[in-house]
Amino acid sequence: MSITGLLVSSLLLIVAAAATLVYGWVNASEILVIASIVLSAAAGVSMAMGLYRSRPRRAAGRARAPQPKKKAARAGRSGR
Repeated sequence: MSITGLLVSSLLLIVAAAATLVYGWVNASEILVIASIVLSAAAGVSMAMGLYRSRPRRAAGRARAPQPKKKAARAGRSGR
């Protein structure tokens, strides 16, 4: 799934969780309240996966220290 798909699905899961929670409170349904908690957790997982995939990946192995620049040799100048 693409990054955009993960973030959109997390948004839809949050909206579904909010609607389920309100409907569960109005009807005093414990099952719907628990379902809203599960939907919220699924939205969090989806958002975390989208965030993880959106970050640039490091190169394999250890990070190398930058190499010092070599001084350019003076061409055509003698004795100075």
